[in-house]
Amino acid sequence: MKLKVKHANLVFRKVNKDLRKSQIIPEKDWTIFVGDNVEVVAGNIDYGKRGTVLQLHKKTNKVTVDGINQLTKHIKPNSEVPDGARYKTYAPIEYHCLNVVDNTVDQPTETSMYTFKDSISGKYKTTRISSVTGNFLPIPKQKGKFKGLKVGTLDTSEKLIRKVTYTQK
Repeated sequence: MKLKVKHANLVFRKVNKDLRKSQIIPEKDWTIFVGDNVEVVAGNIDYGKRGTVLQLHKKTNKVTVDGINQLTKHIKPNSEVPDGARYKTYAPIEYHCLNVVDNTVDQPTETSMYTFKDSISGKYKTTRISSVTGNFLPIPKQKGKFKGLKVGTLDTSEKLIRKVTYTQK
């Protein structure tokens, strides 16, 4: 005998969306960065595998990791691809399922952020601390969008950009 409940699923989904929005991790509490080596420590998807973080999805609390949660996408035959095609991509995985790998002991570890004042420069610096060893874990340097680009013939030269053409009276 089947029960006919019309709007129960819609109400349930709406409640879950509201809960997910309220559980977004604040940006200051993220301890995983692009370029980190991480290991999957929870969930059924690729448990125990390691990979490098490719992308952070901070609005959905998810992380895209190289080598984890791999999917095969299919392209239907069309005018550009007459035979169709398949390519592999990575789906995001939940943030709480990952831990950063501490390279000194080669184990996944929980991390916490620590802010201190540098005695030499006098500036405040933020680093991560491993909960397993207590060592500082460096934050990987972010690659800029325009680093490594070559100057082309149509680009404006740096001298022209820096030239002052207007002085305020």
